[in-house]
Order: sequence, then C-alpha cells, then structure tokens
Amino acid sequence: MISKKNIKKAISEFEPDLIICHHLYLLTAFVREIVKDIQVVGICHGTCLRQIQSHDLEKEYILSNIKKLDAVFSLHDEQRKEIIGIFNIDEDKVFTLGSGYDEKMFFNEVKKLNNDSITITYAGKICKLKGLKSLINSLDKLKYHKEFININIVGDGSSKEEYEEILELAQNNYFNINFLGKINQEHLSKLFRKSHIFMLPSFFEGLPLVVIESLACGCNVVTTDIPGVKQWIGDKINNSGKIGYVDLPKMKDIGIPFEKELSKFEEELANVLNDMIASILSEDTRNKKLHMKDKTWTGLCYRLENFIECNRVWCDII
Repeated sequence: MISKKNIKKAISEFEPDLIICHHLYLLTAFVREIVKDIQVVGICHGTCLRQIQSHDLEKEYILSNIKKLDAVFSLHDEQRKEIIGIFNIDEDKVFTLGSGYDEKMFFNEVKKLNNDSITITYAGKICKLKGLKSLINSLDKLKYHKEFININIVGDGSSKEEYEEILELAQNNYFNINFLGKINQEHLSKLFRKSHIFMLPSFFEGLPLVVIESLACGCNVVTTDIPGVKQWIGDKINNSGKIGYVDLPKMKDIGIPFEKELSKFEEELANVLNDMIASILSEDTRNKKLHMKDKTWTGLCYRLENFIECNRVWCDII
C-alpha cells in the first residue's frame, strides 16, 4: 500500500525534478496533496474519467487535488475538453500528448499475407463494455462461407458471468470463434501479422493503443468511432482504406448502450466489416504499407520534448 512514508522515501532517494502520475484518480490526488515543493503532473488514460463519473468514492477529494496539478496530459483533444469540464481545471494546464506504440514489438513483415481466407482478431477484455456480444452477432450477417472466415478472441475477463455469456453466444455462432486467452505482447504481435482485420467494437475507450499496434503489424482495422480517435489517427491513415469506423449506439450511461440501439449497431458493424473484407479481396488493402513513425514511442518522445520547449509551465524544471 502506498503511504506518505513511502512517497517521501522515494523522493528522498531519487530527488526528482518532476513527478509523473498515471490516471487522474485517487493516488494522483494523494500525491498532489502531500508533495508541495515538486511539480506534479498527471496523464489521463480514459478509465479514470469513467470512474470519477460512475461512483462517489472520495470524489470531492479527487476533484479538488487533480485541479491543483501543475499540468495534465490528455490522449486526444476530445478527452482534453472532458478533463477540463469534469475537474473544472484551468484549460492552460491541459495538453494533448497522444500515445505511442513500441515499434520494436509491433511491426509489419516484408512478406505479403495471402487472401485465400480471412482472419479476424479481437484483443482486449472479454466483457460487454467492449461490444463483444454485438461483434459475435454481427458475424452472422457476413456474406462468406464458414471455412473462409477465422475469428480469434484474445484476452480474459473479470466477470465470470459475462465471460460465460459471451462464450456461449460464440459457441452458437455460424463461424468458428477461437478463444485464445490472455497472451503476451510478442505473441499478440505475431498474431496481428497473421491477421487480416483487427476488430474493436468497444462502447467506451480512452485512446485504444491496440488499434495502432495492429495497424503497425499490417492489419486493417474496424473500430467504433470513439470520440477523438479519428482525429488522432489522422487523415492519412483514415483515407488509406486500412481503417473503417462504425458509429456508436446511443448510450444510457457511460459504455452502456440502449438495448433498442444494438440491432442497428450490429447491422452497421457487419456492413463495415463486409466492405473491409471486399476491399482486401479486390484491392489487397491488407498488404498496403503505412508510415506510422509519428505514432511510435519515438514520436511520443518528440512531442513531449517539443512540449517542454514550448510551454512555460515547465520553465522551473528545465
């Protein structure tokens, strides 16, 4: 358990000029409260915003201390607006930094992938929030025979009930759906390089790093149009034919769609997936190369360096 004693011990040993905290939540608020003479900044990953809006655990304490951070980094511009609104924080303190992927782990091979059959992969938590039930339902609307489509689902779930419900739905699907469990990043990158399409039908995300990791490995992508993501991905990739977006259904709460909206959502999901498969077969878009240097860890470091040079909040540090 983190305590004041442990934090003060770490500060004494490392003598930091800057403390970077991940997630705008309880621990970051705690650090901001007890550290007075060192700049403290927070990085938002999205889940913290969902937590602060979903329940009241130390809510006022968190809101008060996050507001006192010296700077906050958001993943994209839409999230930046959300942070400013939720925490009532000075907009001059909130900066869009984005994210980055490990280019040494996630990369595209030189050899082409053949299109004799299509492999579709999902990677993430096995739960309703990720839209997996809608993904499985949408597969029944594909126009292809059973042996032509292979589906992999990677990950595990925190709710046994939800996992078993999704597993049962998959077992009754026309196509064979393989549950591979939780795998390490090296195995995942190899799986992406053997896949034609990465699917992310999620109802809520911050900035889904797995989208750019799969793109970096050569996959085409079908994903929900999560606020801010299309803008962060950028026109070059958005217009490449390598990525397709599906409108989110109307939500009754964060990440929870109205049931009556799901049929339309699943229909659109199937349509975009059908179009993506057609583009792979007719135009070989799966083997189209993308230049993604700005989305790598190196690109992220360049953005951070440029930020330090351009923003006064850091003057005392540099």
